[in-house]
Amino acid sequence: KVLVHDSVTGRVYTTGSYVSLASPYVLGDGPGDIQTRAGNNVASGSFSTVGGGQDNEAFGHNNFIAGGSGSIAKGTGNVILGGFANSISGSSTFSVVAGSNNVIDTLSGGSSIVSGISNTLTGVLASGIVMTGESNSSLSKGSVIFGKNNTISGEAYYYHVGGIGNTIAGTETL
Repeated sequence: KVLVHDSVTGRVYTTGSYVSLASPYVLGDGPGDIQTRAGNNVASGSFSTVGGGQDNEAFGHNNFIAGGSGSIAKGTGNVILGGFANSISGSSTFSVVAGSNNVIDTLSGGSSIVSGISNTLTGVLASGIVMTGESNSSLSKGSVIFGKNNTISGEAYYYHVGGIGNTIAGTETL
């Protein structure tokens, strides 16, 4: 069965029947929001969804948290697939696929953290990808593929593929 939201009546139903008390899903706070009945999850804004897990919060518009616990998605079009205590805020599309304590907080779009622990993508210019690792940060248009305690900052496009405690900084020149 497929979960469907009827925008005319405001009802949520699975194909073939309307949602009953036996359904694991309920309407969230805003139009089109869907959240789990159990797990202390919150979907608020419009068309945000929390599909499972516990203590997850999807605020804003078109945000999605599939599962995990203690994660927060704010802004527009953000996705957290799982993990623990991951956070996304911003006005463009971002994603955290898994991991724990990962943070994306930027206005630039298209950033992702694929997995890892305590990785950050922050700052106005940050539009990077952290594939995996621990305590890596990107403050610019850079990517950290894996590693630990690596930092990328500046105004240019930078890439770092591994290692421990490396820093790349600079500005874009023509």
